[in-house]
Amino acid sequence: MMTVCGRVDLIVVGSAAKLFIGVGLLGWTREFDWSEVTKIDEDVLGYEYSGSSGQVISLVGRTRLIFDSMTTEARRYYLLQGLLLLHQRS
Repeated sequence: MMTVCGRVDLIVVGSAAKLFIGVGLLGWTREFDWSEVTKIDEDVLGYEYSGSSGQVISLVGRTRLIFDSMTTEARRYYLLQGLLLLHQRS
């Protein structure tokens, strides 16, 4: 479902950030402090499972938030570049 009609939303207002990953209203939400993010990178999970490339996007700060393992390489690259641009501007 995620591959076909899933979405990744990142809303940043000031230093407050909210990440939603899911389909429709069903999904996973995390709130965190965007100003604490020191590094945005593509990482390897260390294992692969059905439907996953083993690659994830990693937001590193006081904690490490990993996501986006179930999307295509092209979509993950596009999202990663947008996150890097957003982080650079803040």
